[in-house]
Amino acid sequence: MKKRVCIFLLILMIVGLSGCNKPVKNIKSNIEVETIKVSVKDKNNNQVDVADVSKAVNRATFSMMKELNKEKNMLISPLSIVSSLALLQNGGSNGSDDEIIRFLFGKDLELNQAKELINTQFRDLIINCVNDEKDEVIIGNSVWFDNRVSDNVNDDFLKVSKENFFSEVYTEDFINNTKEAVGKVNKWIELKSKGKLKDIMEEEEVSDEFWGTSVNTLYFKGNWSTEFNPSMTKKEKFTKANGDSIMVDMMNKITYSSVYEDDNMYALHLPYQGAHTMTFILPKNGITLNEVLKDMSLNHWNKIKNDENRMYSEVKLKVPKFRYEYETKLREYLSDNGINKIFTSVEKPLEGIMNNAYISEIVHNTVISLDEEGTEAAAVTRELLCGSGMPENEVEFYCDKPFAFIISNWRNNTILFSGVVYEPKF
Repeated sequence: MKKRVCIFLLILMIVGLSGCNKPVKNIKSNIEVETIKVSVKDKNNNQVDVADVSKAVNRATFSMMKELNKEKNMLISPLSIVSSLALLQNGGSNGSDDEIIRFLFGKDLELNQAKELINTQFRDLIINCVNDEKDEVIIGNSVWFDNRVSDNVNDDFLKVSKENFFSEVYTEDFINNTKEAVGKVNKWIELKSKGKLKDIMEEEEVSDEFWGTSVNTLYFKGNWSTEFNPSMTKKEKFTKANGDSIMVDMMNKITYSSVYEDDNMYALHLPYQGAHTMTFILPKNGITLNEVLKDMSLNHWNKIKNDENRMYSEVKLKVPKFRYEYETKLREYLSDNGINKIFTSVEKPLEGIMNNAYISEIVHNTVISLDEEGTEAAAVTRELLCGSGMPENEVEFYCDKPFAFIISNWRNNTILFSGVVYEPKF
């Protein structure tokens, strides 16, 4: 029985809504999480123009990789973070929505133009991402409100959340029944993540100022187009950034792939069976991963993808097995990059959601596993052949030192995940 190399990724982004207590006239009934079933796979899958939001996602990727890199294993989902901010800007007021738009689009688009297209393009992007016959992508959005304030939520915000971001909306008694309400949030996360993340939200997060939370999850599972042979995996040396060496489980194979090269780094594209590809970014000898990441940008990424800048070669490939979890808080990063108003009640930044609401923190949790175990699948082989003519001389591409990786959808040109591996743990 053949094994396939699989990769599991789950992105959890929690946005906490806070504010001052105020009474409401009516209390909406609770909704059991198990009864909610929303499938965007049933939607129209026509090819659409999502170029503007894809560009926003990809640009944010390299900004975050530079600024969040602490020379430790890291994994972020630009798609999850950017789509969560895109949803949030619909409730923005007093300039907070403009700050988010400027962060996402820079000077590429006028504010009014960006606000007109952002929701429809994200809706189409979500549909396009999940409709993959080979790779599995599950995107979940939910908004949870405490029943003290649920009647005050702006109906227009709820409409956009449901229609354009496929959000599920819940009302719970977080203050008086904290354990039960938090348990339902965690149950929703567990279901959307296929059990990969459990007990993420803690009861201690609920205070008198807690009004609710917005949760975005992204799950990905992909099989390589050609598998690694488990018998070729063996213990080999991996040199860490400080020069120390450790022994890791190193997967080996010879493959044909497109390889990009410049003065500082190499990039190799390894396709999955569906529309996704993992791009490994490896510094050249004498160059650190930090130096490579500092130079990475949207323009650099476009050069890496351009066929004219890549050669098609036979490659001796070494990739370590790794599995790790990651968590980061994004408030400081976003504030440093121009998003400030949503984090202060004084600015009244989210009147489009409800009066006096603001964001206390944005938390981003991820988990990844890359190994030789996976689901059984039909023996389908699909190599991504780039360039022209016969392969060049054999290339050695050994991920035996810190490296970065990017998982992107090449059908809609969007980066789903990006990460760095400083110490492969399994």
